[in-house]
Amino acid sequence: MNKYIYLILIVTLISCNKEKQTKINAHEIIFSTETDNENLLTSEFIDTSYFIPLETNDNCLIKWIRKIVFEGQRIFIFDPAGNNKILIFDNKGKFINTVGNIGQGPGEYAELYDFCVDSVSRQIFLLCARGVIMCYDYTGHFKKKYTLESNLRAWKIEYFDDHFYFIVQEPDFFNLVITDNNFKIKQKFFPDKEFSENDVLLVHPLKVVDSGMQYIRYIDNYIYLIKNHKDITGQYAIDFGKNTIDFAELKKLNENVLKEKMKTLRGDIYSFTQNTGHAIVYYLDNDKFVISIYDKKSHTAKNYFLENISDKYLGNYYPLFFRYLTANKEFVADIYPAILFQKNPTEYIKEMHLSEDDNPVLYVVKMK
Repeated sequence: MNKYIYLILIVTLISCNKEKQTKINAHEIIFSTETDNENLLTSEFIDTSYFIPLETNDNCLIKWIRKIVFEGQRIFIFDPAGNNKILIFDNKGKFINTVGNIGQGPGEYAELYDFCVDSVSRQIFLLCARGVIMCYDYTGHFKKKYTLESNLRAWKIEYFDDHFYFIVQEPDFFNLVITDNNFKIKQKFFPDKEFSENDVLLVHPLKVVDSGMQYIRYIDNYIYLIKNHKDITGQYAIDFGKNTIDFAELKKLNENVLKEKMKTLRGDIYSFTQNTGHAIVYYLDNDKFVISIYDKKSHTAKNYFLENISDKYLGNYYPLFFRYLTANKEFVADIYPAILFQKNPTEYIKEMHLSEDDNPVLYVVKMK
C-alpha cells in the first residue's frame, strides 16, 4: 500500500500574458512506488454498480467512444470512428437524436475533433477543423458558427463558467488556451516548445471538476487545476519512484529512443478522473497499464496491473477504464459487447441478452 502525504512543491511554468516565469504549487504528492501483482476482484474497491445499455438501431450505431458527457437527464457521446457525430441518449440509454450533419452546407461540418456542453444555455459546441466551432441546441439544430481567434489548430475543447478551454498544437505557440465566450483569447499557458518533437495529444487532457478545470499533459506527473480561468495550481504531483519518467529529459530524447526508454519506466499518465471521494489514475509500469485507486479521505491508494483485474459481472474484461463521471459523480467505464464475447460471457451478461453487434454498455460504479 502506498503512503500519501501533503507537501509543497514549487515548479516553474510560463505565464503567457506577462511572458515570465510563474511559481505554481503542487499541494499533494502521491508516492506511487510499487504495484501489486496479485489478481484482484473489482468488488474489493467497488461498492455499488449498475449498467446503462445504449440503444442499438441504424440511426445510432457506435463503433468507438472517444468522449462521454453526462448532463442532467442526457448522455452525449462522440464516436469518431463510426458516424463521426455526437449522439444524444437519455439517462436510461434510449437514443434521442444526433447533433448536426456531415457535409459542406450551412450548419454542417466535414471534420469533428471534440465537443463540449454548456448546461446553462443548453448548447452543444463542436470543435471542427482550423478552430471552427459549431453551436447547436439540445435538439441538435444548428445555431451559429464561430472561429477561434487566429484560426488556431485546436484539438480539444471544454467549457466551464462562461469560458472555453482549448488544447492547441501549433509550432511556437502554447498548449493550453483559454478564451471568453466569444472565443477571444484571454490566457495562454505551457509553450509547445517544452515538448520538443515528443508532443503527444492525450485523449482527455481537460476535465471539468467542481472547483475549476483539471489539466494534464504528456509525461508530466502533475495534475493541474485552473481556477478563475487564470490561476493554475498543481493539485497533485505523482512520484513514481526511481524508475519514473523524467519530464526534464524529454527534449533530450528523440521519439524512438523515448518510446524504448518508456518500456522500462513508470509513469506516462493516461487518465486521471476524480470526484470528491476518490481519484482513479491509469498509467504505465514497464509498458503495462496500472489502475491506481486513491481514497482522498484516508490519503491512501492501491495500485494493480489492469490485466490482473476481474469483475463479477464482466469477467476478465480488458481494458476496464473508468474515465468518465455521471451527473451524480459516479465513475463510468464504456464496455463493448464484441470484447465481452471474445471470452466466455458471465451468466449476468447472458441475462442482459446482448449481441456482439450491440452498442456499448456503460458500467457505472461507486467506490467504497
